[in-house]
Amino acid sequence: MRPSYQGVEGFDNIDRTVFSLQLNHRPTSWLRHRLTIGPDFTNNKSSQLVIRDPTGYNPFFTQSLGQKQALSLRSTFVTLDYGVSADLTPMKNLVTTTSAGVQYYYKQFDQQLSQGFEFPIPGRGDVGTGSRLSAAEPFQENKTFGVYGQEQLAYKNRLFVTGALRADGNSAFGANFSAVYYPKFSLSWVLSDEPFMAKSGFISQLKLRGAWGRAGLQPDVFSALQTYGAAVGSGGLGAITPQNFGNNDLKPEVGEEIEAGLDAGLFNQRIGIEFTFYNKDIKDAIISAPLRPSRGFPGVQFLNTGKTRNRGIELALDGSILNTKKFGLDLRGTIATNSSKILNLGGVPSTFVGSSFIQQFNVEGFAPQAFFYKRVQSATLTTVQVGPYTLPLATNPMCEGGKDLGDGNGTTVPCGTAPRLYAGRPTPSWNGSFSTTLRVGGRLRILGLVDYVGGHHAVVGDIGAQHTFFRNSLVGDLAFSVLFYASIRLGARSAARA
Repeated sequence: MRPSYQGVEGFDNIDRTVFSLQLNHRPTSWLRHRLTIGPDFTNNKSSQLVIRDPTGYNPFFTQSLGQKQALSLRSTFVTLDYGVSADLTPMKNLVTTTSAGVQYYYKQFDQQLSQGFEFPIPGRGDVGTGSRLSAAEPFQENKTFGVYGQEQLAYKNRLFVTGALRADGNSAFGANFSAVYYPKFSLSWVLSDEPFMAKSGFISQLKLRGAWGRAGLQPDVFSALQTYGAAVGSGGLGAITPQNFGNNDLKPEVGEEIEAGLDAGLFNQRIGIEFTFYNKDIKDAIISAPLRPSRGFPGVQFLNTGKTRNRGIELALDGSILNTKKFGLDLRGTIATNSSKILNLGGVPSTFVGSSFIQQFNVEGFAPQAFFYKRVQSATLTTVQVGPYTLPLATNPMCEGGKDLGDGNGTTVPCGTAPRLYAGRPTPSWNGSFSTTLRVGGRLRILGLVDYVGGHHAVVGDIGAQHTFFRNSLVGDLAFSVLFYASIRLGARSAARA
């Protein structure tokens, strides 16, 4: 008999208000400007209750002694955007569009968290029921101010050249870093509008496009600041303790991307093709590096040392299979790939970024936050008595050898000294979709969509609970359950291939 447990409750009460106001003004035929204001407020009141387990099995360890958590979170986002554009025709067939603007973005997270632990008796309880209480009141605030300028040239309305520059300042930057600059350049050519292609019966539309540019991601709030936290000192008096070492030179991650592609329509637009190749290198990637104990601060320091790469293609095909007065049928399929890899950690050793249950690391040569686990090869399955329950237990586990935080080499070593081997990436390496639109007459349309992702691993909490705590999943009854229970004993919660 395997145990079951139902005593977990979770609630979310979300109230959101979104407001947007846009003012447009065109004082002349060639000049226009606009102002956009957009606040977004969300109040989230949530709670989680774990009822004290009356059986003594304690599937959630110490949480099964009873726990209640209550969280109130208010999220505030405010966007202010002003832009002005001028259209001029300096010569025949040439139109220039000059644009400039400023943007301000503000976000705030205000939380109140209370928790009660270890209920005296089984049954429902509130925070005050716990024999141990804790409370926290986190507050985060971030501000971004940016200015930009852009120039676009349009020749005969078929050749377009665009250049732009943006400058951003952010409250999370280090004290020694003031602003970051992001240039971009793009070119597109509507080739099908050229006279030499005007009579093409095969290609009805063809546009070639390419772009290069930079964009950034600011550090997390407080990453650049040296911070301290409250603590209980000698004799129960108030004291402070080091938290974050800080970095006055911390700056944003900068991504430099180049892409090229085409948009084509064939056979009078009955078939459409969209293709894009992209390559994005992220420089100055923010890496958390362990601190030396001599500095007197625990934990890590955030540094701009890493470099990562994302590369792939995006392909979409459209087809108008049927187009009559009574019926119409359109199909669309897409596929996209992504190769993600850490190229350089800047001399910083591989960094743990997971949790006690999810073993994720940043390792050179692998995808960011990749999974690494001991890979069990064999074990001996026995049983152990826990109260009234007889549970399986694996002994003498043997694992695959290889380089720690790397790939396996096919050898077998004792699991106690075995390396952690690559088990997969958390983000998909490919994704796609298929959709269809059926038109009946002029008033009825039936839409269908199927999308899919693959080439990645995911840790699923509820399935993991069935495997690890309750031991009541189908995998426990299969022939390879010896390896499964050996993995549980090693703490190597297997990632599920998606």
